Amino acid sequence: GGRVVAGSSPVIPTNESRGESSGILLPHSASIMDYAFENQWIRLEKLMEERFGEPPDLTTMVFTVGLQECAQGYKPFKKDEKLEVMHVGICTLLTPMGYYEEVRQDDDGWPHFKQLRPIPAVTEKEQELLMRRALVEYFSAWIEGDEKASTTK
Repeated sequence: GGRVVAGSSPVIPTNESRGESSGILLPHSASIMDYAFENQWIRLEKLMEERFGEPPDLTTMVFTVGLQECAQGYKPFKKDEKLEVMHVGICTLLTPMGYYEEVRQDDDGWPHFKQLRPIPAVTEKEQELLMRRALVEYFSAWIEGDEKASTTK
């Protein structure tokens, strides 16, 4: 698997080719990750690796969110279905930031989203940091549960 990179996401526009930065989406400078966030990100990567047996990349983690939200469980997916699962993952992760809202679930349990506001074009580095922060937020209960378990051992 690859990373969710500029141009590969149907959801997040990019202006990477011009080297511009919007600076709008990120509460912190993309070049300086705060210690608490970095610690949570490392813990999330470790938990995902323990769960799935190999270190995950960003695409795999977003796909996992999509699978969880679609309640489909593990099954073989066609290429277009994989893209739909990725789209659900991305929309789910960007919902708390006010870019999307879930409007309904279809008869198969798949969520459908409405875009509330455009996502500003961001650099590849900003896009990756945005998704990492969204993943840490999404999996925060799992990360915190693991932290509590490891401090009581």
